[in-house]
Amino acid sequence: MINQGIGRINGEAELGASIWYGYIVEDCATLHTHHIHVHDNPLEVGKTYYFVMENNDNGCHKVLSSTQSEGVHAEATSIAYDDCAECQAAN
Repeated sequence: MINQGIGRINGEAELGASIWYGYIVEDCATLHTHHIHVHDNPLEVGKTYYFVMENNDNGCHKVLSSTQSEGVHAEATSIAYDDCAECQAAN
């Protein structure tokens, strides 16, 4: 169930006991965009993260915007980096 209404503009929804956050991200290597979701901890739009994805499209991705679309599950997320170059150098 997606929670909608005043104050619910970032795609938060409950899946069982967990809350998920939906995002549109851009792959730093290919510039391809994906709809993804992460559980429990929101991400910062504009930052770059290394994701381990359910579909094995692992790598550095920049968070472009939040969305209410669930998308591919990001199973693991790194710390936030300022840009793709910093993320790729660290990973």
